[in-house]
Amino acid sequence: MISWRSVALLAVIALLGFGIYNLHGQRKALDAEVADLRAKFEKLQHKKDTTASDIEYFNNPENRLKEVKKQQNLVNSGEKLIIVVPETKTATTTASSKATSTQ
Repeated sequence: MISWRSVALLAVIALLGFGIYNLHGQRKALDAEVADLRAKFEKLQHKKDTTASDIEYFNNPENRLKEVKKQQNLVNSGEKLIIVVPETKTATTTASSKATSTQ
């Protein structure tokens, strides 16, 4: 026959096992949250560095003027605006195939 001490010991072991299982689940959830927070921190750190670099760049009046001129297509008197349009890929391919066929 099973003694009351054995039953009590089994009950304590079962409770400890259940507690350990719950702690393990909480640990996994916290690890996932920490990983998510680290990723957010890295993203914000990169944004901070980029913003600091932009602030440093725009503290120079020449750079501010250059950016305004670029965004608004403005020119000073005596300057000319030249817009360079890159060649399309098909035009380059056609030109190089014509050059190859004539050789």
